[in-house]
Amino acid sequence: PTESDLGHLCNCLSHQCENWAHAKEGCEYYKGMTTKKPKLSLMAVSPVDLNNDGFVDLVTTYNFGYTRFFHNVPRMAARRNRYITFRLVGGPKAGNEYGIGATVILYGERRYLQDGNGGTDHHHRQPHHQFREKSSHQHATDGLGSVDERITFGLGVDIYPLNVTVRWSNGHKTVIGLGSNWDFDPESYPILVGA
Repeated sequence: PTESDLGHLCNCLSHQCENWAHAKEGCEYYKGMTTKKPKLSLMAVSPVDLNNDGFVDLVTTYNFGYTRFFHNVPRMAARRNRYITFRLVGGPKAGNEYGIGATVILYGERRYLQDGNGGTDHHHRQPHHQFREKSSHQHATDGLGSVDERITFGLGVDIYPLNVTVRWSNGHKTVIGLGSNWDFDPESYPILVGA
């Protein structure tokens, strides 16, 4: 911790934080009452796409005073890649409120130009499918962090989504058509999918 962090801890102590051992240790070090510097321990990590750019960022919290935001800055080549994001909204037909146990299948196609005979180009389309499973709600493996509720599919530069199918935990199925003329529009994400 920096000197200013420890100074903030001392201010906290003046507001009835004496029962928080980490704050008390930090303040005692700051005031020169001890030479033992307080130990900074990572408490939780939360992966989340903070700026909705399709790349997972991290939020970390510590035993006192620290919350750090790590912005994932991709290379220029990676920024050309597209993605689509969904958020499951469960309910009675989904089996549970959060859609836990659901399988999300994105049906799409890879579109590219292929050299034909005689020097003419032909558009080629190849099926491309991806799936994700929702296995938890809001809790990371450390017990204190949280998990981003959004389900993101990377599309690269040549994959076009056609529809998404959600198979809910109780057997119901929801299908949403995305159309053959889908446009990449991160401002509209996440797309809500309900049972």
